[in-house]
Amino acid sequence: MANQLIGNLDNRTLFYVALILVAIGFGYTAYHYSDLPDTIPIHYNASGQADGFSDKPSIWLLPVLALGMVVGMRFLIKYTVKINEHKMGARNENELTLTRNFLGWMNVYLAGIFTWLMIDSINGMLLGNNELSSWFLPVVMILPLVLIVVYMLRLSKSGRLGSE
Repeated sequence: MANQLIGNLDNRTLFYVALILVAIGFGYTAYHYSDLPDTIPIHYNASGQADGFSDKPSIWLLPVLALGMVVGMRFLIKYTVKINEHKMGARNENELTLTRNFLGWMNVYLAGIFTWLMIDSINGMLLGNNELSSWFLPVVMILPLVLIVVYMLRLSKSGRLGSE
């Protein structure tokens, strides 16, 4: 479809994918909760080293924040994104659909990052090293740029980028 960012996935499907990712994070946290130490890392520096700590129940903060973010993004995508509503037409409808689809993909990306952070930090705690994977920060920095470039290219193909 010309007005989809990547592939042929609509926003409802992307929302469900994001929810599944968050559910995986909840499940992984619940499964390993009893094995976690009483003091856990809650913040990491740019090198992936833990530099902030809290008590064990605070491990649930990240899954709850991820769920709130996914639901909030769905609300944003479905009810608030409007582009030049007074100029409705075929091109604007395509731009609106493409923008919503981009935000749907960003929702999946953010849910994936939150889930990866949950799993990676729990694995670090279980191994006793309190470090994140060396790939975490590069992926967090590069993947959204890729999504933005793809979005801008799709906008330029639809004739909207740089017009008006």
